[in-house]
Amino acid sequence: MVWGKPWDEDQDYGSSNYRIQSNDNNDRFYYFAFVVALGVGVVLLPPLALVAAGFAAAGITAGSVAALWQSNIGNVAAGSLFAILQSIGATGIAWVVAVRTAFFAGIMALVGFVFGR
Repeated sequence: MVWGKPWDEDQDYGSSNYRIQSNDNNDRFYYFAFVVALGVGVVLLPPLALVAAGFAAAGITAGSVAALWQSNIGNVAAGSLFAILQSIGATGIAWVVAVRTAFFAGIMALVGFVFGR
């Protein structure tokens, strides 16, 4: 390297053969961590949102958005969106689905981490 030229003129930096050297194990770990974090966030967000809105296992939480919504609609019609959300919150099915989905996604991410390129 000549002073003032921080690059090698003989090296073709634009070719597809030139690749920045990196540790593939670190890249795989960061990819694995990203997939797990994203999966956990996406899977746990809907049940947490239901509880935050007031659709809890014990029923509608007093003073919540769900309580305000119910007070505005009066009698809840069977099959309405409010009734469906109330049923999901009361049965806890959202948490069951979230845990099973998180488990399956974690297994798939682990398989990709171990057997991936």
